[in-house]
Parts: sequence; structure tokens; C-alpha cells
Amino acid sequence: MPIVHPVFLSLGSNIAPERHLPLAVARLQLLGDVLAASRVWQSPPADGSEQSHYLNAAVLLATEATAEELYGCRLPEIETALGRLRDPGDRYAPRTIDIDISLFD
Repeated sequence: MPIVHPVFLSLGSNIAPERHLPLAVARLQLLGDVLAASRVWQSPPADGSEQSHYLNAAVLLATEATAEELYGCRLPEIETALGRLRDPGDRYAPRTIDIDISLFD
């Protein structure tokens, strides 16, 4: 019998967030069951720059994927599919979507 892991994910976007947050949640459904999603809230960029504020949400996902699979492959695949470009020289660059594991199991 497969093990189902509860996972709390943090999502954020400051490039067309009205489009990218729902698309990210829809893609997360392909990894398991989205059991709950928070309301969306706004926050300023972490580095204090003049870029657009972020829209953020939290999701509770029930999945058979391991933490390693999610972190190393599945979540980056979703980010890339939604146009996320990583700039190694600017870790606070604007982004279409950012998905982080907040709690696993």
C-alpha cells in the first residue's frame, strides 16, 4: 500500500500572479490531491527592491511523492513549465512562480 504524505507548500508570484498561482495549483493536482488552499495575500519583495509585490498562497497536498522527488524534480518541473527563469546572480529576481516545501509529513 503506497504511503501518502501530507505536504504544505508555499507559492509566490510577482509576474502575472493572477494567472500563475491558479495554474500552479492545477499542476499540483497532477501530483496528488490538493486538500486545501489558503486565501491569497500580498507581500513586498524580500530584498526591498522596487519590483512588484508578490501574491502568495499556501497549499496542503496529499501525495505519494517523496520529499526528494518533490524538491529535486517535480516542483522545479512545474516552475519551469510556468516560465520560471532562475538567475544565479539574483536570487530575488521577479518570478512567474516559486513553490517551496514548508512542511513534509
